[in-house]
Amino acid sequence: MVSKVTEDTTMPRIGEIRKGQELGRDNRRFIWAACKDCGKQRWVALRSIKRDGKPEHARCHACSLVDPERISKLREASKGSNSAAWKGGRFKTGSGYIQVKLEPDDFFYTMAKKSGYVLEHRLMVAKRLGRCLQPWEIVHHKDGIRDHNNDENLILTTVDRHGLETRRSNEIAYKLGFRDGLKVRDNELRKEIRLLRWQIKELQTALELKMRMF
Repeated sequence: MVSKVTEDTTMPRIGEIRKGQELGRDNRRFIWAACKDCGKQRWVALRSIKRDGKPEHARCHACSLVDPERISKLREASKGSNSAAWKGGRFKTGSGYIQVKLEPDDFFYTMAKKSGYVLEHRLMVAKRLGRCLQPWEIVHHKDGIRDHNNDENLILTTVDRHGLETRRSNEIAYKLGFRDGLKVRDNELRKEIRLLRWQIKELQTALELKMRMF
């Protein structure tokens, strides 16, 4: 019976190189090295002799987790389009508004938050005017629907006049039987839901018929 190879418990010297099989590991070669930060000694996979014959990792696992350079690279790699949460640079907020991502060299970047995102309806009006909007300038949605950012639906106003514009839009909406534009959206969604339910029912019926044929 062949006994399993176990790691040599004899304390090696710094720079000593052994084959992985001798240590119960893979076919690579390993070097006994000290972590550059904490000094912990351990076996580390050896880089190719042709490269420089140094350890693959200068830091131990614990120190590499808190390495500022590594953390900075991970943060950069998770920004923007590299992020797992990337949605094409455009997403809808919980309050119903649309935000879009701007690059630092964009003319309208001064309107963006620290994250680089700006409210789409403000950006639309800014592009129409050819200038950045001031903080006291408000963009009002005529129909009250916060993600309806067609240019003709947006009015530039001020904080003082925004309440008046909102009341005026609401009065028109109430006369039409809507509530601040929300009923329009609710009706659209209800229609989509009914259509989807009908389509699902039709698919289920078709599937049942196919199952009966076999």
